[in-house]
Amino acid sequence: MMQVDEQRGSQVLVLAGAAMLAGLLVRLWFVAHLWRVTGDSLFYGEIAKTWLQHGVYGLTNAGPTPDSIVVRPTLARLPGYPLFLAACFRLFGMENYRAVLHVQVAADLVTCCLVSALAGRLFGRRARLPVLWLAALCPFTANYTCTPLAETLVLATIGLAFYAFARWQDAGLGYNRWLWTVAAALSYSILLRPEQGLLAAAVLPAMLWRSLTIRKTRLRRLHAVLPVLAAVLCVALPLLLWSVRNERIFHVFQPLSPRDANDRAT
Repeated sequence: MMQVDEQRGSQVLVLAGAAMLAGLLVRLWFVAHLWRVTGDSLFYGEIAKTWLQHGVYGLTNAGPTPDSIVVRPTLARLPGYPLFLAACFRLFGMENYRAVLHVQVAADLVTCCLVSALAGRLFGRRARLPVLWLAALCPFTANYTCTPLAETLVLATIGLAFYAFARWQDAGLGYNRWLWTVAAALSYSILLRPEQGLLAAAVLPAMLWRSLTIRKTRLRRLHAVLPVLAAVLCVALPLLLWSVRNERIFHVFQPLSPRDANDRAT
């Protein structure tokens, strides 16, 4: 019996490895043949470059003399993706967008693993392998990796948030590392794209509901609410700092990016 289980385990590992290899090849094909850096990608890249070179979250413009430049702050985009680009530029070279795309490929493969692991926890171990193959070969998500935009990282934060939520429940709720992982995933997801506040609006009430359903007395219910409130504060803190920065520099209340995604509101 143990020998049969070992054989099945080896087969699963081989098939999982094949799924990851297939997913890698699909994404590398997209990067090799369909990659493009235009529009918003260059805008994000300019913010990241200015941040690294001048220490200002903003853009550079030509100055009054041929060799001068003017650095101006911006609030047109949230800092999540420029922060990612700045880290890649620091590690792999300024404006090395090819390296950025390869990092996105790795992030998307991690997302596939998270989705597979979550399916195993929700529907049993047999669900892991089919879901891994589906995620690895899905062209509608894989093609995001060939453009330097926030979508690949948004999918990663969504997968991480739901996986960490499941692990948080299995760990007995309360204060544990998975609580902080959920909070970090939700917070960074909002910093990537403002509509990801809908993700937090779905996950945090669900966490609160799960905490309250296992507490019978009023005192225990109050105790159960506190970890979720701590997560809410962690999610809100970066947005609070962003709002304070915008108020100090632009004298406007802007907790997210403007609706028209430019600085005209200032």
